[in-house]
This record gives sequence, structure tokens and C-alpha cells, in this order.
Amino acid sequence: MKATVYFFCLVLFLVSCKKSRVDESVYVSDPNFESIITPVNVLKENMQEFTCFYENNAVKLFVDPMEGEKIEWFYKSADEFVTMGNGRAVEVRFSGVFKLKHHYVDGLHPVDTVVDFSLDYCPTSIEFPEAFSPNGDGQFDTYRPIFQGVKTYAFQVSNRERVVVFETNEVSNGSWNGQYIGSDVPIGTYSYRCTGTLLNGYKFEKYGEFQLVR
Repeated sequence: MKATVYFFCLVLFLVSCKKSRVDESVYVSDPNFESIITPVNVLKENMQEFTCFYENNAVKLFVDPMEGEKIEWFYKSADEFVTMGNGRAVEVRFSGVFKLKHHYVDGLHPVDTVVDFSLDYCPTSIEFPEAFSPNGDGQFDTYRPIFQGVKTYAFQVSNRERVVVFETNEVSNGSWNGQYIGSDVPIGTYSYRCTGTLLNGYKFEKYGEFQLVR
């Protein structure tokens, strides 16, 4: 009976993939951060495909030059649109709802175009599963953070004796397989420490504990 209860709890434990029970986070501004300006041609590019940009960065909205044109850019404040500028390009550093009014002459025919669109911030997050089971069954066999918008990071795992059993700085594919010097480590509680930078200009430090089960 005890074995059945343990197995049921373990399955819920792994599948839920929540944050570890001991999880501390620190976020501070990165003094070396350099913002990125992303150019977007509002009249040529599908605004649905440009889904987001990271906070503290910018979007350069622009249109190609045309004969006899008049351009107005607006952003929505409360329930009304406020003028941002009237040039071919405008730089935006905040999320919200925007509007472009574009008038030009195509031969002898005037053409008026109005484009309404939204700019949203891309999400940034870094979370840690509370357990993994490196038993070769193809499920939860490796341990690594789950993140969005991470630029650089250093990830370290230690055992209860504070011996570092794994470390990596590979954002794309660095994960721990539950081994140390080529041998499986014992089941039990392990601690992690993770530091790095986000694409929104912040540095982070996170540390906590997780379970290794087989």
C-alpha cells in the first residue's frame, strides 16, 4: 500500500513540473546592457508575425518613401490616440496600441492607408523543475532550467556536501544527466545556482533545491 501511494505521489510530482520548493531569486539592472533596435516596415511586413520585443529595447517603425506622402504616427493613451510624429520613421520603446496614417499619390490617384497594430513585450522567465528521474525511460531524464528571453547564463548543481557535480554555460542545450565523473549519483536532494542576463536588460541570480529520483 505504501509503495502504491509513493508511486502515485511521485508521478504527480514529476508531471506537474512546478518550481522547486526552495527557490530564491534576485534581479538587478545589467550595467553592461546594450539595447537592440528592431526595424519593422509597417506597410510591408505582416504585423501579426512581429509578435513582440523585449522591454528596455526598441522598435523602429518605418515606411518606404513615396511621392506626395503624408505620414502620421499615433499611440493610444487611455481612450484616445496621441500624435507621436510625422516622419517616415519613429522609434518606440514601450508596449501598447499604435496607429499609422499614410497618404501618398499613386500616379494621379491619392491613396490613404490606416494601420492599427499592437506592440507587446516578449516574456522573460526562468523556472526550475522540482524533480527529475534519470533512469533512461525517455521522460524527465535530464535536468535543466526552463526559460524564455535568457541571453547568457551559468548553471551549477551541487550535492549535499556542496560538491559541484555539474556546471554549464550553454543556453541552448546544457542539461545534467544525473552523473558525476561518469557514474550515477545517489538519489536525494540537490541544489542549483543559476546566474545570467536577460534580453530585457536585467541580471538574475536564482538558487534552490530539487529531487533526483530513479
